[in-house]
Amino acid sequence: MDDALKAGGDLRVLHLISGLGVGGAERALQRLVAGLAARGVSQHVVSLTGLGEIGEQLQGAGYPVMALGISGPGSLLQGLGRLRRILAAFEPHVIQTWMYHADLLGALLRGRAPGAALVWNLRGSRRGPRELGWRTYLVARTCARLSTRADVAVANSWAGREGHARMGYRPRRWLVIPNGVDLQRFRPDLARRAEARRALGVSQETVLIGSVGRDHPVKGYDHLVSAFGLLAGEHDEIALALLGRGLDPGNPRLAARIEAEGLAGRVHLLGPRGDVERWLVGLDIFVSPSLSEGFPNAVAEAMASGVPCVVTEVGDSARLVGETGRVVPPGDARALAGAIRALLALSPQARRQLGAAARARVEEHYGLEDFVQAYHTLYVDLAAGRRR
Repeated sequence: MDDALKAGGDLRVLHLISGLGVGGAERALQRLVAGLAARGVSQHVVSLTGLGEIGEQLQGAGYPVMALGISGPGSLLQGLGRLRRILAAFEPHVIQTWMYHADLLGALLRGRAPGAALVWNLRGSRRGPRELGWRTYLVARTCARLSTRADVAVANSWAGREGHARMGYRPRRWLVIPNGVDLQRFRPDLARRAEARRALGVSQETVLIGSVGRDHPVKGYDHLVSAFGLLAGEHDEIALALLGRGLDPGNPRLAARIEAEGLAGRVHLLGPRGDVERWLVGLDIFVSPSLSEGFPNAVAEAMASGVPCVVTEVGDSARLVGETGRVVPPGDARALAGAIRALLALSPQARRQLGAAARARVEEHYGLEDFVQAYHTLYVDLAAGRRR
């Protein structure tokens, strides 16, 4: 193998993604771009739609990013023309696609970059119309029929690999690379813990339960609110904090649910936050009530912050927490309440010990460096194979 290529020095990777708004795939791409750049890899990021918040951040960090602005049939041909010109000028060794629309386009344009390997990134596990919406679901099904065009399909969870295989995905090669956690950004910090709790008006003695996600039925937040309602009558010194898109006081459905449960003043709706690490470290217990998952980033980040977790048995959640947390069936508020109750019964010191074990598990298996290195090794091997 060429030594320069092995070091990443002349390796060129083009990332093609459906959009660059804030989301799990977009954040994973952002972390990967930074990690590969530190290894000397040349990269170009192309969004099929707009620039988005993540695109702006990537540009601000000095990475080349282009938004094709495809919004319908009228802009499709113009966007495809720009993409062809990028491929011809950049001559990537690897085209890495993210999300179904980009996977589909990568497969259809394969002939425009015959010297490049095509890698798909597949996320999530339950891939039905309920989770995706009908239009995206139909794109995903089309991708299944074209999946033999992908040299490698990278799933970010074992559940995701199995779920896509059930849909009929048959790439030339499967690979599972779990998401990586920035262990410097997400870490236990007593000073930040005290600051977060002061900001919420929560005493140091209150057991603060929390979750990070978005307001969507598949995320299970109605079940979490119900579970907290069951516990609130038993414990005066507990509070709940919810972070994420739609988890804010302006959500009438969620606000009405909280009011109906008699939880006003005990549930903090914080909405989307760019500084999630500031709030996670203030929690005593993290809960993921999802009905469907692939690799749950928020759970891994909470664990890295030293917070013990209660998760539902979906996706790779149980595999992620191992013996450091509690696992319950999805969609069962009473089971969720029971698992939280078990952690509430522990002493603060015992919860901290469980959180420390969670942190150690992430350090061992899910660090950001391992994530970046796995992709780097894959890309180098593919590029070297193409050269041969």
